[in-house]
Amino acid sequence: MLASVMILHRDAYGASAEVAVGDWSRERLIGRETAGKLLGLVGFGSIARETARRAAALAVAAHDPFVAPDDPAWALARPLGLNELLMQADAVSLHVPLTEATRHLIGPDQIALMKPGAVLVNAARGGVLDEAALVHGL
Repeated sequence: MLASVMILHRDAYGASAEVAVGDWSRERLIGRETAGKLLGLVGFGSIARETARRAAALAVAAHDPFVAPDDPAWALARPLGLNELLMQADAVSLHVPLTEATRHLIGPDQIALMKPGAVLVNAARGGVLDEAALVHGL
């Protein structure tokens, strides 16, 4: 997940075809730094908590209504409401199970809240993200 964020911030994914044919433009691959950016985690279970531990170079915020406010895990991330997290994060990673409550948790309204240039990584099940809304948002 963290590698995906860095690849997307550096715009390396979009340059794959160019690099494959030998066009290695370092200026094109400079992109944006990930250090110091806000990583937003939607869901804060064991995988997201491990992600927060490994994201030492980033500021980390998380949203999870099922984690108690006094849970010691919040030492790893600043708790935020979902909309606030989406508005502030430079990168958002989804870490929730697919349930009826989380199906299309990220839809057109949530995507519209995200900062221009923010990246979204779905480390959860496909149905958590409304893919049609994502395509429209892009």
